[in-house]
Amino acid sequence: MKKTFRLLLLSSFLVPVVVSAHEDGAHADDGDAKVAAIQGDLDYLRKTAAEKEKELNEKLAASQADGKAKALEVEELKKALAAAADASKEDRRKITALENQLAVLTRRAGNYHSALEELRDRLADLGRSMGAGELASAKTGSGEHVYQVVPDWPKYPEGKSLGSLHGDLAADSAGRVYIAVGGTVQVIGADGVYERDLGDQWAGVHGMKVRRQDGEEFLFVALPGAKKVAKLKLDGTPVLEIDGPPKVEGMYGDIKEYNPTDVDVTSDGTIYVVDGYGKSLVHIYDKSGNYMTTFGGKGPDNGKFNVCHNVLIDTRQEKPTLLISDRENNRLQLHAMDGSFIQTIDAELRQPCAADIYGDLLAVGELGGRLSLYDRDNKLIVRLGDDPADREKGNGVPPESWVDGALVAVHGFTFDAKGDLYAQEWNRFGRLIKYTHVKQ
Repeated sequence: MKKTFRLLLLSSFLVPVVVSAHEDGAHADDGDAKVAAIQGDLDYLRKTAAEKEKELNEKLAASQADGKAKALEVEELKKALAAAADASKEDRRKITALENQLAVLTRRAGNYHSALEELRDRLADLGRSMGAGELASAKTGSGEHVYQVVPDWPKYPEGKSLGSLHGDLAADSAGRVYIAVGGTVQVIGADGVYERDLGDQWAGVHGMKVRRQDGEEFLFVALPGAKKVAKLKLDGTPVLEIDGPPKVEGMYGDIKEYNPTDVDVTSDGTIYVVDGYGKSLVHIYDKSGNYMTTFGGKGPDNGKFNVCHNVLIDTRQEKPTLLISDRENNRLQLHAMDGSFIQTIDAELRQPCAADIYGDLLAVGELGGRLSLYDRDNKLIVRLGDDPADREKGNGVPPESWVDGALVAVHGFTFDAKGDLYAQEWNRFGRLIKYTHVKQ
């Protein structure tokens, strides 16, 4: 019994010691593992840091190389800009030199033209002194439709002239002719002498007509730059103005799209406006300027237009109709007053720009340098001002290249109360020809 107790007692001392020794060994093994783990983590971090550093160094090197390349590009761009600036200066110098040359040539052309006119006057005086009568001017046409140039028309006081032309002209019943020049509308008397201007508020008139309403004549004008049409007294006082296009949703996206080139009016006051330099639409308004309807639009088909440059109300038949100069389609179209298409009168025109009627005679002015005359049934009679065929044409033809009686670029046209013809040319030197009918 005692022996057993001693063994139990001894075991009670030995077990803790053994357990304690075992635990100390386990703790030592665990510490080594942790150290090894930490060491592994450090090695991994060092490796990762080295890789990152290498990657960053590579990116830095690449960035520095790219920066050098960009710097070179910037330097090249600076050089190119400097060269372009030098070239631009040289171009400006060349442009200035050319402008100066053009100014000199223009002055010379004007001097030549003045000299030619002076020579013509001297020759006329010489002819009269010798009993030879007036110096004959050029003629154009054939058969019963021969027209002769009226020289020295119009006559201006010192300091006045036509200037560059891109407009129209119209005549009243008293024989006065209204000419749209660059900065105003000039009024020329029945004797061919300049009378007055209508003021700079009517600068930029492109198309116009003189029409009688309630016993009084009015001037109807279209101004594409000002985006409006207007009815004026013959002294230039405005009576009615229609500003901008019709207020119809979706018709015009911007006011810049609207550029009216001509206007005409019926005996009851209905107004027709052609948006020739805009959307090639024809707008109809009542006599008070209230919008009614629209027809036309761009295109080559019948009833469509490509620059409906001029509109003319034709009253030669029992029912009035509309004549519309379809410039870039090179044709003259006939429409009913409601806008419905009737027929094409002439599809072989050279950019028709203007038209007018005297009695049964219709005349159409063409930008291609010609006037075409038609009878009451719109049958072609004759072409005027088209010889010689190889003459210079267009806006830039200088006076020394003009051929007496031959047209270069008809932009505006009218008959006067006596049936004389007036062709206003699109010409920066200013050219307007008056023809009178030669009775056979």
